[in-house]
Amino acid sequence: MNFIGKIFVVFILIMSIIFMTLAAVVYATHRDWEKKANTATKQLQDARAEASRQENEYNRLKSELEAQKEASLQQVRKLESERDVLAGRTTNLQREVDDLRGQWTEATAAVASTQKSNNLTTQENQQLRDDIRVALNRTDTAINRALAATDDLHQTQQKLENAAEQRDSLLNQVSDMTGVMEAEGLDPSATLDQVTPRIDGVVTGVARRGSTVLIQVSIGEDDGLRKGHTVEIFRGTRYLGRAEILSTEPDRAIGRIDPRFQEGRIQESDRVATRLNLG
Repeated sequence: MNFIGKIFVVFILIMSIIFMTLAAVVYATHRDWEKKANTATKQLQDARAEASRQENEYNRLKSELEAQKEASLQQVRKLESERDVLAGRTTNLQREVDDLRGQWTEATAAVASTQKSNNLTTQENQQLRDDIRVALNRTDTAINRALAATDDLHQTQQKLENAAEQRDSLLNQVSDMTGVMEAEGLDPSATLDQVTPRIDGVVTGVARRGSTVLIQVSIGEDDGLRKGHTVEIFRGTRYLGRAEILSTEPDRAIGRIDPRFQEGRIQESDRVATRLNLG
């Protein structure tokens, strides 16, 4: 190989290194832009999710504000109605007061005229003034009592309305609960101890004493289970039998297998339930 050939070989080597460097730079730049694009896409998705959440929150707050506004308007209308009623009653009372004041004025004028005409009736006139003053005091007292009675009447009516609403609500709740209990096969007139709660657990132990089979279950008095209740035993969808509860503790109970209902060998980890539902 001559000198020129060596120069070309070196030139080709240098150009290969340069192109490899350029390719590496382009690849790194491409990866960097791809990473930035993915980051920007995720930020855009997060921003859209946040905007959607803010819009939902805005709609919720707007609905609550409109509901509060409507409730406030109803309360204002109710207060305005009561104000009109009270204003009417106040007008009637004011009319009565004006009548009494007119009577008092007429009486005063009569007393003055009588004083001028006859000094001998001064004492009687003074007594008359005293009587009028007492009558006015009694009238003011009666008006105050009437106003107080009116306030008491409003409060009593409000309490009566609240009590009626509570009674209707309780009657509806009782009706609903009665329907639910009847749908579940429960007697609405039964006491709490007479109702077997809907609970389930597992068999944690089996003991055989002659022909009697006793089981221990993982539910007890804290779960509502009581002596005399019965539990159904099953494994998967297979019914195994029934047991009568003999004694209970807070977190477990002992039951005796009723041989009339036994349809298989009962083992630990079998399921028990106060109401059977194999569906």
